[in-house]
Amino acid sequence: MYLNSTYRKNNSLATLCIATIMMVAPATAYTNINNNEHSLGATLNSAEATTSVGAWITTRGLHPNTDTLIIAISDAAKHGLNPDYYQLSSLEQDLENFVEKSEHLGEYITDDSASARKGLEKRLYKAFSLYVTDLGRGALDAQKTQPNLYRAAPEVDTAALIDRLDSGESTVRELLNEVTPSSPYYKNLVKHMEILLKERDSGKIRTRVTHHKNLKLGDTHSAVIDLRSRLKETGDLDSESQLSTYFGNDIEQALIAVQTRHGLTPTGEFTEGTVAVLNDTVDDDITEVAMNLERWRWMPRDLGDRHIMVNIPSYNLTMMNSDQRIVDMAVVVGSKKHKTPVFSKGAQFVEVAPTWTVPASITNNELIPIERKRPGYLKSERMDFFRWSNGKLIPVPRSQVTAADFQKKVFPYVLRQRAGDDNALGKIKILMPNKYAIYMHDTQAKSLFAKTDRAYSHGCIRLSDPFRLGSLLLQLDGNSPEKTEELLAKEKTTRVKLNDKTPTHITYLTAWVDDDGKLNKRKDVYKYNKSLISGLKADNTLLSTLKSRPITVIAEQAE
Repeated sequence: MYLNSTYRKNNSLATLCIATIMMVAPATAYTNINNNEHSLGATLNSAEATTSVGAWITTRGLHPNTDTLIIAISDAAKHGLNPDYYQLSSLEQDLENFVEKSEHLGEYITDDSASARKGLEKRLYKAFSLYVTDLGRGALDAQKTQPNLYRAAPEVDTAALIDRLDSGESTVRELLNEVTPSSPYYKNLVKHMEILLKERDSGKIRTRVTHHKNLKLGDTHSAVIDLRSRLKETGDLDSESQLSTYFGNDIEQALIAVQTRHGLTPTGEFTEGTVAVLNDTVDDDITEVAMNLERWRWMPRDLGDRHIMVNIPSYNLTMMNSDQRIVDMAVVVGSKKHKTPVFSKGAQFVEVAPTWTVPASITNNELIPIERKRPGYLKSERMDFFRWSNGKLIPVPRSQVTAADFQKKVFPYVLRQRAGDDNALGKIKILMPNKYAIYMHDTQAKSLFAKTDRAYSHGCIRLSDPFRLGSLLLQLDGNSPEKTEELLAKEKTTRVKLNDKTPTHITYLTAWVDDDGKLNKRKDVYKYNKSLISGLKADNTLLSTLKSRPITVIAEQAE
């Protein structure tokens, strides 16, 4: 049962309380009734609450915090959470009973009501603690749920929050806003979830389309009627357009838009992959949004006024400077075998004409086997040999490396490729020091950027426009355009330490809402969704109750 009248048909608590107030209570005690249709009834306004005691129930009525918490929990589904996990229905009923009895007695804090009051307050504290925790750090244990996630979820100190609530330093509304992600990406997902839930609750059924292999631009086919109908539903065709059987240019452009939003190759062709995404159900979309709301709750609350974000499933890097997006580029990420880890670190160094110190796994599994088959390969790649000594790499003359060394299971030396036009890292790399040896860099394999799916690296992030990112980092760090150009033109290995680190967040987000309010989705390239969905279904969130959520069939479909 939802108190919020948008979702709840039976507003019995609010109705009863208003009626009771009209008969018993002085009008000055409940001035917010007429201003808030979702009010519990006997709820004080903020000014009156300051003259009373108690974070939830005062001598003169329910504290505004109580109203705020109940309304917030009633909206939990928009966050992908389950209102009844926080005991919404029973809390509403018990508050209704408490208000009715208190109004009958003419006061709220009495010896006779002490037990009921304390029980209610205890439950309100518990509901508040559970809800701020789930909003603040996620309903699930992030690192146990998603492999290769090395970013701890935000901490939520519920005891400290309750202390602030009890002291009057902060209200429930302020504390909920504080712990909830403030990113526009999260807020837009919440808004879209509300739209999806309304669609589902209405009982409206999406038009399904059928794939026809040879159907193409210029053809006439009865299947195009359903296709047109579905594209009107998605907003990719004019809602006033005719439902004809003709596969025209309008259909082609609409399919390109659909394909672009779903990370498919934008050909405008009626492919099986395109049919599959068009046939996603509202429950499919709700599940996608719920997963990514949870992933955002795992993210740092402060991304940084200036920050870099790399999203693995969309193969994309963006850089924000305040509220301005100053970089938006394609990237190549780790392959399914060499997954890019998810973490946050600060970009601290720009290195021009970099060398490449080859990871041991690549040395032993890839380069040494080639050298065995083609002696001289390492020399042709301009590889030098090093060994570790007292924590430092010491050069080893090629003459000291024996044929027997190349036959050993573990090659005893470290390989390093010299800087140059053929260096595997290209001409520039950007380092955010981390224990996973992940950094961003130029590449020789630029043809990969033309592909739709770009999971090809050994884990590092390959940049399609590395000099733009490097140039901006240097200039935003205080270097003049002339100095920046001079640094980026160097042919000798040069590492510049930035005065200020730029927070860099490697993320795994498979859905977001674009500037047009449309849901964008991407393939689950590393297959992380399964464990997340299982966890959300098992943990009493929205997904655990979705199948049993009531549907009211809309009139035009019922007729």
